Amino acid sequence: MRRAPLLTVLALPLGYGLGWFLFGLPGGVVLAAGLGAALGLAAGVGGARGVAGFLRLLALLLLAAGMLWLLGGGLLLLGMTTSPNNPLPIGLGGALVLLGPGAVLLWLLGTLARRLAQGAPPLLASPAAPFVLVGGAVLFAFAPAVRVDCRGLQGDSFLRPDSGFSGASAAQTFWARRPALIPGRAELPADFVVDGVRASVTRCFRDQQGRPRPLTLRASAPLLVVHLTERVRPGMRAYAAVFTPGEHRKLTPWQPTEPPYSAQRVHRPYHWPGWVVFPDLPELPPALEQALPPSSGGR
Repeated sequence: MRRAPLLTVLALPLGYGLGWFLFGLPGGVVLAAGLGAALGLAAGVGGARGVAGFLRLLALLLLAAGMLWLLGGGLLLLGMTTSPNNPLPIGLGGALVLLGPGAVLLWLLGTLARRLAQGAPPLLASPAAPFVLVGGAVLFAFAPAVRVDCRGLQGDSFLRPDSGFSGASAAQTFWARRPALIPGRAELPADFVVDGVRASVTRCFRDQQGRPRPLTLRASAPLLVVHLTERVRPGMRAYAAVFTPGEHRKLTPWQPTEPPYSAQRVHRPYHWPGWVVFPDLPELPPALEQALPPSSGGR
């Protein structure tokens, strides 16, 4: 088998493995590594001509994406400013003023894209392997072989807003209404009256031993942290414990901690809307970190 077809066939699993290895690193690092790997494949398939063809087609695709973004943004702006419930501080006149420079930029991008498309060599001369590599990485991002972050946990009964588990007052939370069902209730002071319950996700990019997951092929092992609070007042007390998702196995005793912040952090890797999970607790409180069993990454 010739080298080019072989590299093209191998590009899909290579891209899938690259996505597995890098997922969770900052987006800029992932893009740089992916572009470097794609350029290497293009060089391996077609040498300098293959690299030039790949970069040309990539530039054309980026220009097309920019044109679609400008066109879609302009149509959205027009639709919002002509709506009776316009949420923007400008009207149709202001929108037309903004659309003028946008139309000029759209024309410039279109002109550049047309010249790239009409140049030599033909666009089909670009090697397919780099794009197959990118496709493999994207395939892993949306269909990972193992858990690599916290996505999908929003449906957990501890986190789901309509489950009745979490809430800011006893009228909203199940454990506040039935404190006898709290696991390890004897670990809490007898005079501690639960009024609020809040569950958060944590360790979205860490494995079962608490090690960072990116740059390995290990799976993530996220955890849930549950905070119990008294009625809001000066000097109010709070306790927290760590649970496993799904089966809700309690991993630590209840530990005194600071009340959870009111602002909710969101876990949304690479800003993709469909991967949102909240609230997100970036780091475990030190007392809970120390109390975790070794098999769950405790010290």
